[in-house]
Amino acid sequence: RELRAALDAHAAYADVELAVLLGERPAAALDSVRRAAGVASNNLEACLARALQEPRRSARAGLEAVMVVDAALRRLAGRLSSFQHDPASAPDPAALAAWRDWLRLAFQSLAEGLALPPGQPAHEPNGPTARIARQIELMDGALRREDRLGQSRPL
Repeated sequence: RELRAALDAHAAYADVELAVLLGERPAAALDSVRRAAGVASNNLEACLARALQEPRRSARAGLEAVMVVDAALRRLAGRLSSFQHDPASAPDPAALAAWRDWLRLAFQSLAEGLALPPGQPAHEPNGPTARIARQIELMDGALRREDRLGQSRPL
């Protein structure tokens, strides 16, 4: 439940952050969604801490996948917030719109246990959107690895 909440909160944050950069939303809209994403990550980490103290070892692989997703969400949020501090580092508006649309689908796919959507927008190899893409791919890989091990997804 906490993982799903964190994915949903970060999806909303990414959506609003990119909408602000595109001039579709006021910057004031960021405060509440950024805070909600942070709170969701904090709740996920508290849930992880409690789960790690449990004596069961059978759920360890699932917990490791959730830890990877948690860390990737934090890095992704950091990359998104850097656009506000350095708007020149953000892609052009057409690319931002494409990334926003793809991220909506990617977060939905992660939350529902589906494959990432095709059509990831182009990006510079070491540019900011490449870093965002790597975090999405990392989360997908962690959750899919757990699926390949024959365990249920933690969502």
